[in-house]
Amino acid sequence: LVALFFTHLIAFIYILIKARGRLKPYLITAGSVLLLYLPWLIIFFIQTYYISKGFWIPPANWYKILSALVVPFSVKFDNLFPSIYSILALLISFGIIITGIIRFIKEKKYVEAKSILLFFSVFFLTLLFVILFSWIIVPILVLRYMTACTGVFLLAVVLGTNAFKKQVIQFCTVGVLLLLMLPVNISIFIDKYNGPMREIAEELGI
Repeated sequence: LVALFFTHLIAFIYILIKARGRLKPYLITAGSVLLLYLPWLIIFFIQTYYISKGFWIPPANWYKILSALVVPFSVKFDNLFPSIYSILALLISFGIIITGIIRFIKEKKYVEAKSILLFFSVFFLTLLFVILFSWIIVPILVLRYMTACTGVFLLAVVLGTNAFKKQVIQFCTVGVLLLLMLPVNISIFIDKYNGPMREIAEELGI
């Protein structure tokens, strides 16, 4: 929900400043989304009421923040310190995004540059909001919740990769990221998640 809010906020600010002619269709679209979302607010408030009585999310610390950053390159329920592979994949991705923005601006491909900024900003602002909210009001940073922003972050990486003119560099960049993700993929297939629950279900014949 926070990611969606920032997506609309950035789009609204851009349209207000750069494309006033698109303001009306945007408001119709955004208004329709909001209108269709309103019925769910009842469930949202009920859930908030019950959660506030028995809150279970621990405080946000620097370890959790780093872990949240590497969510696009880690296992969903990984409670260990982020692996060196995930951290390297994150750093390379940051490099690709920054390089992509600089290259597109130099080539005056502003649509591509703004697209990368939009996707990355949604990921970054969502995480920043969650961190500040967790520090100031109540902890809400749960690592697996950040998977909602994984798509936009990876879109920024993909667009950044397209900034490299030579296909060899593009293939090499993607290849390195795939290799770094190999341990994570192996872990997903090998490690058991909710194993005891499966065993209980089998014992009960469910």
